[in-house]
Formats: sequence, C-alpha cells, structure tokens
Amino acid sequence: MENASGKINGCDEFGGARYPIVECLYIVTIMSKAASSKGFTSMNDYANPSEYWETRLNCQFDLTGVGYAGVGEYYNAQMYQARLRAFERMLSHAGRHLQGASVLDIGCGTGFYTEYCKRQSVELYMGIDITEISIRTLRDRYPDFRFLQADITSDDFNISMGFDMVIAADVLYHIIDDGKFAIALRKLCGSVKPGGLLVIADVFPTNTVQTSAHVRLRGQREYEFPLRRAGLSVERIEPIFVVLQPPIDFRQAFWGNRVYNLAWKIMLRLIAWRPMEMIWVLSLAWLDERIFLNRINPRTYTVKWLLASDHHAE
Repeated sequence: MENASGKINGCDEFGGARYPIVECLYIVTIMSKAASSKGFTSMNDYANPSEYWETRLNCQFDLTGVGYAGVGEYYNAQMYQARLRAFERMLSHAGRHLQGASVLDIGCGTGFYTEYCKRQSVELYMGIDITEISIRTLRDRYPDFRFLQADITSDDFNISMGFDMVIAADVLYHIIDDGKFAIALRKLCGSVKPGGLLVIADVFPTNTVQTSAHVRLRGQREYEFPLRRAGLSVERIEPIFVVLQPPIDFRQAFWGNRVYNLAWKIMLRLIAWRPMEMIWVLSLAWLDERIFLNRINPRTYTVKWLLASDHHAE
C-alpha cells in the first residue's frame, strides 16, 4: 500500500549510492566467465538479490544487464524482440490487447516492457522493481507512468488496486526461496482484477530444477495449483524461442541438450566478432520462427509465456 511519501509500505527507497568502477568490473567479469562456461549468468553468492541486481544494473543499464551476460547487446536485443513477438501471438490467441488497459509490470528493470506499454497506449502503468537505479531512471524517462521500488516477496508489500494485466517477465525464477516464491505468486494473483490476465515468463520444466545460484526453474505444477486456488486458470503456454536461447545447463540434461551446450560453448567464442554475432542470431531467429516454434516439445528447457485468466465475476 502506498503511503504519504509515495512509497509502498515495507519498501523503502534507498539512496543513490554508486558502485566503484573496480567493483563493477569485478561483477561483470564473474558474470561473463559464468555465462561463457554455462550459458547463463551466475554468481556464487546470491544471498542479497537486491544488491546483486543493483550492482549489475549500475554496471550495465541495458538489455545485457537484464539479459544474458555471455552474449552481446545485439544478441540480447534480438532475444527481447522474440519475447515481444511471442507476447503478441499469445494476446492475439486470447483476443486481448493493451490499448486502454491498466498494467502492473513486476521487475520493470531497464524498461523494455514499459516502452512497449507506452506504444500500446495503456491507460495506467505501474512498474515495480527491487532496484533504485531502475525506478529512478524510468521515472525520468516516463513521467506519465508510476514506478515504485519494492520487494514483492516481502510480507509487508501490498497493492491495493487491481489491474487488467499483471506481467512478471523472467522474474519469478530468480526468487530462489520457495516460501518467498509462494508469497510473490500469491500477491501477483491478488493484483489481477476480475476478468484480468496474469502473464508470466518462465521455463516451466516437468520437474523443478535449480540451474545456478540465482535461477530456480519451477515445474508448471508449482504454478497451476496456486493459480487455481486464486481463481485463475492457465489458458495458454506460448513458446518464445528454442535454438535462439542460450542453452540452460543442468545435470538432468538429455544427450541432445549436452551436444547443443557444447556447440554453444564453441559459438560463444566466434560471436565475439560482431558480424558473426549478427549472422548467428538472425539465423537462429529464422529457424525458430519458421521451424522450431511450431514443433517444440513441452519439456524443452526454454523460456515460455504463461497466460492465466481470472474468472471471478466483474
């Protein structure tokens, strides 16, 4: 709930401290090495998520900062465009649109979906992020929108209004603690107005697996029961990409995934050269759109959109 100072109860805005360049270089080096060897960003210590993301975004406030550290800005930009194409396909199948809607964007980060909501002429937009740099920067860029620094896993965090659409894109799998995950999902469900939509981007594997210190991929069943209890039902699972996504490294990987992981480690060295990166990413995007997205196995370990609708009476 917002108090008189414009903050949410239990979610203080801390000062605008900056991180020394040496620390930034150290953080980026760790993430880059991890990404190069495993296909995802990772840190050994994820005890303080807000500090991790604050430092990371202070170093790189762009799509690389919120995306895959092991690939370049161009590659990350193409991956976000793939997310957007899948998002629009999903809304089209559901017969929904954003024009004139109210939107709650959880983990607004560097504002990718903020800009999209602006172009779609939403009536009301509220962006929530755990970092000070995100909220401060996006407030300056989008003065007509509302932004609040908050931790959605906090018991004290509450939103007193409902939204036509609640978006949590690539956010919930960064909540490692199962108890905090349950709190966050419950509060997301509670923020959907009657007849509204909850949209989540995650991998939704068959079984829950933790792939790094800051990534815990929960099975679809761990979503479906809390959603049903909150009066929401899953309407659609929309794949975002297949081969375009850097592979997720995990112990239970099938032999095909392991071969693909090895190929990716080789390609990571080649795409450091920008022309090769452009050829590689455009080729993979073409293969996804023309071939793989139509034939994807539900068990494939790639990020997907989940769309759930609220069936309470208006």
